[in-house]
Amino acid sequence: MDPGLKLRRPDPSEMTAHDKAELAKFPYRSLVGCLLYLSVASRPDITYAVQQLSQFLDSYSYAHWNAAIRIVRYLKGTRELKLVLGGTNPISLVGFTDSNWANCKGVSHVDFLTWGWLVSPPRMPTNFFSYPCEKY
Repeated sequence: MDPGLKLRRPDPSEMTAHDKAELAKFPYRSLVGCLLYLSVASRPDITYAVQQLSQFLDSYSYAHWNAAIRIVRYLKGTRELKLVLGGTNPISLVGFTDSNWANCKGVSHVDFLTWGWLVSPPRMPTNFFSYPCEKY
């Protein structure tokens, strides 16, 4: 999408029958659906633009179609770009838990250490990693 582009619902009185028939031939909904899948699965950089386009699935114009095509061109042009974690330094991930195997209560929390930083996910339910404990 062009920066500063303000999308709005087209006024039905401004569109001719020919324009409506031509727009009906465009697979706008399918294209926006595919872009939505890409934004969730692998390309978070297009999420805002796709969200803006998805507001007009029931009523779109040539401006909406052109904005969607511009996103496709952006994706085509940035196909070879990628995010490289670590660069030349290898990534090491070390996990720590506060499990209590003697009482078989399972894991109540997990922390990870990577590149010297402590990464703590949000607290999980106590039984998230728990397995049934049977006393013999």
